[in-house]
Amino acid sequence: FEDLGGEVIYFGKPHKEVYNMCIGANEKVLAIGDNLRTDIKGANNLKIDCIFISEGVHRKELKNFSELNKLLEKYIVVIKSILLMLKSYQYKIQKTFHWRR
Repeated sequence: FEDLGGEVIYFGKPHKEVYNMCIGANEKVLAIGDNLRTDIKGANNLKIDCIFISEGVHRKELKNFSELNKLLEKYIVVIKSILLMLKSYQYKIQKTFHWRR
């Protein structure tokens, strides 16, 4: 439809509209996600810090971290170690995430 000149409104990750609904103007944000195509790509698009959970949806594709670059190229996202800075945002890779109250 968009190719024919129709107006298309994208919503949901990785598009910025869903993030803008949740993030205030001066809030510090850390995106945590297990999907490179949506969660991490969305964080990349908005240049916000993120943690990639490697034991999530890509666990079968990512058997060891030596395969990470190939996987990142497949999904066209950027992840660097938390020790490195790229522009003004940081990245971390973590196996799992547990939310505790």
